[in-house]
Amino acid sequence: MALIDFNTIKNAYEEPSLITSEGGLREEYSPGDLGFDPAKIKPKNPVLVKKMQNKEISNGRLAMIGIAGMLVPELVNGQDILG
Repeated sequence: MALIDFNTIKNAYEEPSLITSEGGLREEYSPGDLGFDPAKIKPKNPVLVKKMQNKEISNGRLAMIGIAGMLVPELVNGQDILG
C-alpha cells in the first residue's frame, strides 16, 4: 500500500521549486489513474474515459447512500443492524 501511495505522489506532483518551495499537481495527472491497466479496460477515446469516470463516481455515491441506508435505521431505532 505504501508503494502505491509513494508512486502516486511521485507521478502526481511536480518537484517543488527551490526558490518558493511550491509544487503542484501535474497537468496530465488524473486522480485515481495509477497507470496500471493490464487488461486494457481503459478506453483510448477521452470522451469514453470521461464517461467511465462519471460512472465510477455515480457508483461510489450510490454505495455511500447504501451505507447511510443501513446506518440511519440503527441510529433512529437504536437496534443493531445485524441483531
